[in-house]
Amino acid sequence: VKPGRAVDSGRSGGAVTAVRAFGTQALANILKAFTRAEAMDAALFRALSPAILQLPSDTFDAQAVAGMVGACVAYGAEQGALDEALLRHLAGIGLEIALRTDTPVSDAAAVLPPFARVLAGDTGVQLVGPGRYWIAQIFRQYSLRLQEEEADAFAVLEVSLIVNSLTKSGLQADHKPLLQYLSSVTRQVPTDLFPARSLSLLANAFANALPSDVALFDHLASACLHIPPHAYDSDSIAFLANAFARQPSPSPSPSSLSSTSSSRGSSSLRRSPSFRAKAELDKFDASANDAGKPRLGLTVSEVLLAEAIVPGPFDFK
Repeated sequence: VKPGRAVDSGRSGGAVTAVRAFGTQALANILKAFTRAEAMDAALFRALSPAILQLPSDTFDAQAVAGMVGACVAYGAEQGALDEALLRHLAGIGLEIALRTDTPVSDAAAVLPPFARVLAGDTGVQLVGPGRYWIAQIFRQYSLRLQEEEADAFAVLEVSLIVNSLTKSGLQADHKPLLQYLSSVTRQVPTDLFPARSLSLLANAFANALPSDVALFDHLASACLHIPPHAYDSDSIAFLANAFARQPSPSPSPSSLSSTSSSRGSSSLRRSPSFRAKAELDKFDASANDAGKPRLGLTVSEVLLAEAIVPGPFDFK
């Protein structure tokens, strides 16, 4: 398919659309919409795939790559086959973004989860060869970039997505320094600023990646006590129970968890303008509580990104 030629979606209604009418974001949004609706149309995907290959790499951002890789996963799971040419192309663009981005934290949180699903075999097909190599290089590059970032550059949600991606991909052993750094970042977050869902995802991810990090899990346990009971949903409780049950030694008793000691070193982070901006990603939506129906309010980005790495409420692997 050449730019300006038509793409025939065939069974997808027989619509004929000029490729030049599509931009990178439009194609990404189309594929993301079908993926989220769990209605990936194989004929549509096969029609759009050549158009994506024709797009200039500098028109992609991390969100576009993430959406398209997510569509590849959905297509692979449905068809039992991977579009390896498209995945290699997107992996190359993803690596280029990792090298040139000015926002490595948010980009890593967007890009790594869908690529982790590819490496984990969520498509039903194990990727081998060049595609797998380039995806591993994306993880390597972000690992280097993220360790150069200050603690106030991370939101709790972003840390949980990155750690989950490392464990789901099976690459955690290759990135121990990054995991240890993210543990340090997490311990600097004040214990009263963790949202329930992000905390549960984070604890479960670190239970896989750094199960013996006592200082980290003491901090997370203290954070649990700062969250009002009505803020937890059933999924969050299940994830937290799973995470703490897998600890090598019993968790400290509540009386031994001091909010003062667990928040030590976090006061300067709390005052950081950059950290306050990041904390907006992790806020509760308390408006629903006005109607007497307490619940945890998740931002749209939190729901969508969490779903990208957590296929089901009790999938702990």
